[in-house]
Amino acid sequence: MHFVVNADFVVPASREAVTEGCAWNKMLRQRVPTLFVAALQHMRKLPLPPQPSPSPPGAEATANGGELPPPPSPSPELFWTNFWLRCMPLPGQLQEFFAELPQMVAREARLSAFLPTTAGVVVAPGLAKARVCSDPALQALLEDPSLAVAVGACQLHFVAAGLPALRSSPALREALGVHELGADDLVDVLEAMCVTAGAGGGRAGGEGVRNTDGVDGLNGGGNSDSAAADDTGSGDTGGAHTDGCDGDGIATPELGSGSGGTHKDGISRSHKSGGGSSNGGVPVPTLARLLCAAF
Repeated sequence: MHFVVNADFVVPASREAVTEGCAWNKMLRQRVPTLFVAALQHMRKLPLPPQPSPSPPGAEATANGGELPPPPSPSPELFWTNFWLRCMPLPGQLQEFFAELPQMVAREARLSAFLPTTAGVVVAPGLAKARVCSDPALQALLEDPSLAVAVGACQLHFVAAGLPALRSSPALREALGVHELGADDLVDVLEAMCVTAGAGGGRAGGEGVRNTDGVDGLNGGGNSDSAAADDTGSGDTGGAHTDGCDGDGIATPELGSGSGGTHKDGISRSHKSGGGSSNGGVPVPTLARLLCAAF
């Protein structure tokens, strides 16, 4: 183990092992995961340990002959969290009496809010969609403010930088339930963008007409107060009409045309002249990059 357990275990005369099958020893072992997780809360309150002395002059130099600046020091929270992660036992590392301890520690840690994220909050990896992203450009794209609502709707949390113990160990990530950002996550973000655009577009662009079938229209240019259209087609431009009259935003049941009204088949068509953005306000280059990353 990468840490010491100081307890009054029952041991044989040789004192080279722990007596297995002893109920007292099993009780002590059962308490180790809780103590291990609690130790991190105390470690985070510690200051950073003394940093190593700087390199002698000339040891590291830039292209123009000047010395390289020292790397930025991590915060105490990140430093001690990374140190604690390095001490976590992994499946297969321990034998005999303590062979089950890695799984026990992982179960306790997954349900504990300890993992720092780029949003500045800590999450329990077993209760949140904690993700690491090996592509800095993709992570920066997903942290773009225009995608904040969609990413939040997917409940994605990106692991903070400064935790190399977690980023470099697939076995540790698997034990804690932290996954690499994948195509499925990107598809979820795209779907959330569509839902967000449909739910929030009505007020911005005169949208949100309630169709005769009781379903709110998506991106239609109808009544901004979301009032229900009557059977005679009365209402503002783009309202729900069933009389077959042509016009801006009025659906014709014979041809199934119109630029935003409700068709006789009960399906609301997108309105091209509405003031809202059909992609939820996300800039087109950002959307294009996200689509390329997903597919």
